[in-house]
Amino acid sequence: EYGMRVVDQQPPLVQKPRDKTIEQALRRAFDEVMRIKKKPLQFVVVILNPGRDEHPKVKKVLESVDGPGITSQCASLDVSVSKVVDRNDQMTLFNLALKVNAKTGGRNLEVAPTSPLHPSRL
Repeated sequence: EYGMRVVDQQPPLVQKPRDKTIEQALRRAFDEVMRIKKKPLQFVVVILNPGRDEHPKVKKVLESVDGPGITSQCASLDVSVSKVVDRNDQMTLFNLALKVNAKTGGRNLEVAPTSPLHPSRL
C-alpha cells in the first residue's frame, strides 16, 4: 500500500519571477505562507530548471532560516512538471514521494511479520 498523509491539500504555490533570484523567491514563499496560513513554512518542494545549478543556493537559504531550518526536496525535471503529472509518470512521482516521505519521518519499507527477517523471528 502506498500513500502519505497530507494535511494541507492546497498549499500555497510560488513561482520564481524571471527578474528575481532563487533566494528572493524562497523568501517570498516564506512570507506568503505566513500571510495565508498564519504559521511558518514546514516543508517545501522546489522544482528547479534543468541545467542551472541552483540546488546549493536553495539549501543555503533553507538552512539559514531562523529556527531548526526547513525540510525540503529539490527536483530538477527535464520536462515540465505539468507533463510529468499529465503523463502520470509513475516512476518520477513515486521516487519523489519516497524521498519526501523519508525526509518527513515516514517509513518507506516495512518487514512483514511473516517474513523470516522480521525481528520477532530472529
